[in-house]
Amino acid sequence: MHLAKLTRLKGLEIGTSNATPQALVHLSTLPLEYLQLGEGFELGKVPLPVDRLAVLADFAHLKSLRLIPVKEPFTSETQARIRALLPKVELKFQ
Repeated sequence: MHLAKLTRLKGLEIGTSNATPQALVHLSTLPLEYLQLGEGFELGKVPLPVDRLAVLADFAHLKSLRLIPVKEPFTSETQARIRALLPKVELKFQ
């Protein structure tokens, strides 16, 4: 909760083996331009099928976003849909 007081924080890297989703709650109000979540958060293992792509619209404020596919690479069609959702975000699919 002390992180929420850092109202001018632009970048943050967090890595812990004891991470919980609650650890991210206090970051949601920060004006972050860069956030790297390390091991423990396991966000890289969350599947992102086409019917769930709309959740990415919440990240439209980011300057850049790297999406790493769980199993199969993102198809060019899926990449196009994500780019349409996040037109001002520099995207990397790797």
